Amino acid sequence: MNTNGKPVTIADRHAAEALAEQILDPRRLFPLVVVTTPAGRTDPYVPAAELIDAISHRADVVAVTQQASNWLSTRLEELGRSDLNVYGGATRLYPTGPLDADLAPIFTARTEADGIRVVANVSNRVGGTFTTSTPEPEAVPAPTPQLTENDAEIARLRLQVEGLAMELTAARQQIEGLSKELSAARQLASKTRKQQRTADLPMRLGRYFIDTCEDMHYRITTTWAEQIPAEQKVELPLAPFTFAGTFAASVEEVAGTDPALRDKIARACVRVLTRQDRDAHRLGPEREDGASAWRSYVEQKAASARRLHYWAMPGGAIELARVVLHDDYRI
Repeated sequence: MNTNGKPVTIADRHAAEALAEQILDPRRLFPLVVVTTPAGRTDPYVPAAELIDAISHRADVVAVTQQASNWLSTRLEELGRSDLNVYGGATRLYPTGPLDADLAPIFTARTEADGIRVVANVSNRVGGTFTTSTPEPEAVPAPTPQLTENDAEIARLRLQVEGLAMELTAARQQIEGLSKELSAARQLASKTRKQQRTADLPMRLGRYFIDTCEDMHYRITTTWAEQIPAEQKVELPLAPFTFAGTFAASVEEVAGTDPALRDKIARACVRVLTRQDRDAHRLGPEREDGASAWRSYVEQKAASARRLHYWAMPGGAIELARVVLHDDYRI
């Protein structure tokens, strides 16, 4: 697998999946060393070229990019051997024959110095326990301390933690994507409701009740029920409201029986009564009972745009006072 002492680097999905099948192939003639790349780096900490020099012809060495290690792990899981995963900058030595995860040691490297130590440890293991052919005498490295069972267990635990961290990152990204989809869906639903209301306007009656205040009360409550999503009705209720004695006459004067204008007035009232009106401003001095006068818009960018005047009561109730044209400031 290694040509002219140069490591093979796997970076695409097809090659990564083929590597998984090669790892599990009991007919493989040589041990296989897989070196992975940690997150945030383009090269592994373990120098693959030096590793090839150290182990000579006794094993094959493959370097795997970070993305390819994910594909490798996925394929091993599909083949029922997730216990043989390797990723996150770790290096794993796979012996020949049927594989037992306990006999496929994992070596971790978090610095360049760790990488050099991994080269020595892998070279020692290949030269000892995992030799599959008779090595040349001069190619056998001098004995170095081998990994203990505790070292291998710690390495496995570290890999598990790194794997869980990667899964957590992926889950957070998925949640963020779903949140964006939910927000877009809500916006689309709101737009659809508005379009439906616009399409229904020609079908609406000029008035639902002979009495103008009763008609507007019905339109206000119906608009609130249609505009405010069910899950927001508790937090956006209609404030208690009444109609001033001048309100009905003002609606008749500026809107008549035009259903579109009456619905515009109702929508303006809903913004005020649900405390969502950010464009309202004070109109004049307070009344003796402490109520403050306010002015909000019914229409924008229209000739003689209509305005809504109302009283905000000290206890939170609203008294709808008058609907007027733009230049009328009576209340």
